[in-house]
Amino acid sequence: MKLFELHKVFEFSLPYISSFDLIRLKYNKLFNQFDFTTGTDCDTITFKNKQLKADGSGRYEAFKVLREGSVSINSEVSNLIVSWSVRLDTLYFLSLLITFAATIIVYILLRPQALMLLITGMCALGCSFGIGYLYILNKIDEINITCLEQ
Repeated sequence: MKLFELHKVFEFSLPYISSFDLIRLKYNKLFNQFDFTTGTDCDTITFKNKQLKADGSGRYEAFKVLREGSVSINSEVSNLIVSWSVRLDTLYFLSLLITFAATIIVYILLRPQALMLLITGMCALGCSFGIGYLYILNKIDEINITCLEQ
């Protein structure tokens, strides 16, 4: 298990015979729709957010945390196996920023002791990371549902 990557494997039972190239094309098309640069190997699609333009235009709000990773699509008998690998460095950075902000706000408003500040920081870090992690899993599920529906 890598600390800065989320690995998740989904197994889908396919009642119909579908072309795996068509499924890969759907994933590529969806990533390109959200302004990701994609690259494909044999069975792996890598995606990465495009760089922000100077004027800030573009649809970058859809995936603030889900920025870079890969999707591997394989098949076994009548099952489709979709393996996701997503980098979590942005999530860690945002969690630390939220923790820092929450600790400062609690210090300014309540002036607690050091132990209370430490507990507040740890709670803020855990909550923000947990919410971000669940957000990433939710986006992965939405992408899988969108690409695998008839």
